[in-house]
Amino acid sequence: MKKLIVATVVIILLASLSVSNTLTIHSLIQENATLGWELAGIKNALESTKVNLQDNINETKAAKEAIDTDLKKNVRTGEENLKTVEDNLLTELRALGVANKQDLASVENKIFQPAEVYEKTRKAVVSISTGNSSGAGFLFGQKNLIATAYHVINAGPGTEVTVLPHDEFYLAIRGKVKKVKPEWDLAIIELAYPLKAEPLSPADVKKLYVGKPMLLIGNPSGFGNSISAGFVSGLNRNIKTLPEVSFIQLDGSVYFGNSGGPIINSNGEVVGVISQGIRDVLTFSFAVPIDYLNRLLED
Repeated sequence: MKKLIVATVVIILLASLSVSNTLTIHSLIQENATLGWELAGIKNALESTKVNLQDNINETKAAKEAIDTDLKKNVRTGEENLKTVEDNLLTELRALGVANKQDLASVENKIFQPAEVYEKTRKAVVSISTGNSSGAGFLFGQKNLIATAYHVINAGPGTEVTVLPHDEFYLAIRGKVKKVKPEWDLAIIELAYPLKAEPLSPADVKKLYVGKPMLLIGNPSGFGNSISAGFVSGLNRNIKTLPEVSFIQLDGSVYFGNSGGPIINSNGEVVGVISQGIRDVLTFSFAVPIDYLNRLLED
């Protein structure tokens, strides 16, 4: 009887477990189905989001391309406008430069004071005598170097010459020819002693223009330190006897003995070396630009 009861209890328990397992499996199946639906919804939502994002990317890309196109167009337009402004500004500046140059020339012509320039520079100018000829020269570069025209000395290095200063200290000084450049009509004399005067400073020849006032200092007919004033009447003049030089043409009066003297601007700077005049026309002369003398000193 006990065995029957035990068997019955076991059967009941097994039946209960079977029913419970069946319910559990059914519940899991339902949960899996629910999760599947939810996952499918999430997947659909992600796909929709992906499509929307791609659309947004495409729209953004299209907008960027449109902005780039507009920007390039605006930059091109801006560059064209800037170029136009620059061209107009340059044109105005050129016109203003010409006007200012003319105004400057007018002002210089009005304020040019030959007496003041002469007083400032006269002690640097000397007379030169070689026994056969005479001319003028001036201190340049150093206190013991005299620049002059080659045809004044017409001799090579080592030739002795007599220099008559106007520095109110020496009456006469012996000198020797140091350098010559016949094709430029230039020579440099080295003095036995330095003068007390200060050498003349070189001017900027690039700033020369026709009409600029000048002072000429020379030794015409032995009259030392005589001056004449005039204007630059031409630039880059060529002379057959000296084809290598682009001369400055002047309308200041010159005579034999002026050769080798300086032409001086309103600032007291030497612009060139008086070289020669036009035969029988003493109111026009030619000067070697100071740049040539600078080059001779540097050689």
